[in-house]
Amino acid sequence: MAAITIAYSLIVSILVVPPAMTIWGSYQNVRLRSNLRQMAADLDSEIEAVYQRQEQGP
Repeated sequence: MAAITIAYSLIVSILVVPPAMTIWGSYQNVRLRSNLRQMAADLDSEIEAVYQRQEQGP
């Protein structure tokens, strides 16, 4: 029974884990890019607001 369990664990670790990690990595990259785009858009709007305040003067 122990040998069968070890064999199944080996098979799963070879066949299932690498594709699962690839899918998970792709998902994380998509999330990171989305967050970066949102942060860049927020930063652009804040910079634009600063320029508008500068143009209005005191």
